[in-house]
Amino acid sequence: MYKLVPAHIYIPLCVTSFGLVASMQCLATSFWAMAILRALLGVSEAAFGPGVPFYLSLFYRREELAFRTALFISAAPLASSFASSLAWLIVKLGSAGPIAPWRLLFLAEGFPSVVVAVFAWMFIPDSPSQARFLTRRERKVARLRLQGSKSARHETSETFNWKAVLETLRDPKSYLPAVSGLLPSTLQLANI
Repeated sequence: MYKLVPAHIYIPLCVTSFGLVASMQCLATSFWAMAILRALLGVSEAAFGPGVPFYLSLFYRREELAFRTALFISAAPLASSFASSLAWLIVKLGSAGPIAPWRLLFLAEGFPSVVVAVFAWMFIPDSPSQARFLTRRERKVARLRLQGSKSARHETSETFNWKAVLETLRDPKSYLPAVSGLLPSTLQLANI
């Protein structure tokens, strides 16, 4: 989808969908409602994450890309290390409120993504030549820097391979990671 939809639209849509689905978990009243929302949460995460290296390749040369991708990947465990402390604080502060603490937790962790998506819509560039935060000279240098690298081919028009998408959707192995990740977390939430 990063090839079909401009990044300044696609990334905020992914972030908004993640935030809305994460927040809507506070409305779940049954196991199946929570299971469906958790599956949708996985879809919204899967729509964003794997395309990040592709997006970064629009801005960095091949030899610079691994470090930037590693920074992105290492952000998840870093965020998880703070998430438990944040969750404890939200549950502690929310225990005296009118909303159940676990519902408040889903709201407090999901809604900020929707707010961030608004800023992402305004500030994320589709390519170095469209980065408003760069001067005209810096945009030209960025384009010249990427010439000759594999990243330069992303700006050319390539046809989207719908046949490959259909083959992937028909392959049962494509669904195994989603099911294996969904079941333990959903069963754990059912015990709340």
